[in-house]
Amino acid sequence: MITILFYNLILLCSTFFIFLSEKSRTFYDRYILVFIAFLIIFLPSALRYGVGTDYFNYLEIYKNLSETINIEYGFYYISKFLKFLDADSQWLIAILSFIITAALFLGLPKKYGWLMLLTYLLLLYLNSFNTIRQAISIVFAMWALKLYVDNKIFWFTILLIFGSLFHKSILILIPVGYIALIPFTKLFTSYISFVIIVIFSIFIYFKSEVIIHIIEFILNMTNIEKYILYFSNSVHFAEREHGTGIGMIVKILFSLYFLLMGKYVIKENKRYLIIILLSYLYVISSLISFKIIIFERMQLIFIISLVYCVYILWKIGVYKKLNKIVIILFITFLWLAFLKDSYGASTTYGDPKINPYQSILDK
Repeated sequence: MITILFYNLILLCSTFFIFLSEKSRTFYDRYILVFIAFLIIFLPSALRYGVGTDYFNYLEIYKNLSETINIEYGFYYISKFLKFLDADSQWLIAILSFIITAALFLGLPKKYGWLMLLTYLLLLYLNSFNTIRQAISIVFAMWALKLYVDNKIFWFTILLIFGSLFHKSILILIPVGYIALIPFTKLFTSYISFVIIVIFSIFIYFKSEVIIHIIEFILNMTNIEKYILYFSNSVHFAEREHGTGIGMIVKILFSLYFLLMGKYVIKENKRYLIIILLSYLYVISSLISFKIIIFERMQLIFIISLVYCVYILWKIGVYKKLNKIVIILFITFLWLAFLKDSYGASTTYGDPKINPYQSILDK
């Protein structure tokens, strides 16, 4: 229970200080409040001990770095630098936690950043303990999207390339970003594409094996050995234990609601088309991952669309009351799911090892 309370305090306090920072009148006050929020998120992640599925795996990789193969360049060179300094392995966890938190905060907008932070924490904070390298790539993707909607396409591309040094999966956002520069008609972005995605989603759900065979064929053609091996791995390629499936259904329905608002979203900022495209991809990847566990990693690439969906719906000028009711209900649901995840219950896919929380200070 203490661990659950601790995670909720991180969530609420960090969000509260970002909210206060947006209300502050001076740069100094804003800086102090943002810094406090930063520490609230960063320190528990940096000082944790044995928390997260791969915690000890990362320490083992660090200790045997010269024998490790197929590891991303970003992780490798940070580890190599720390080895050069003869630093303790906990420094690796601390630095990676710092990168995650720093990129996350750099990706927050000046207005309603508290809402984006809250949504991110509810969706991905606990998961970041288990998928550290992908968590880094995800926050770089969020930061890149901030630059994209500000029409800084070049820096959007550079940040995604840099983030791919930790997990190559986010490179898929580059072609998505450039496709989003195509001036689609409002009719297509709001209605026709919505009908297409609903039909396609139904097809995927009932005929997921067809999509899986196509993906396997593409991987074999491109000779991406690391991912081909997943298809013969009984753990990664096992069918998911569904439970009620309510969590995934609610997230998909929220994405579909956002897509229905497509024409108003584009009117707010034409660069938000990339969020619409990512929402489509999130729905598709969610339906595939609903069948096969390993595709949850693909789903995580696009889940940042939900963070932006909440932010955009909150600020657009139409259907304000309806949008805020939908968002409040969605955030409430995410918080209940966050509470459930805080218990750290084991699944077929593994033990998340997030409860109880332990610190290196307790060793």
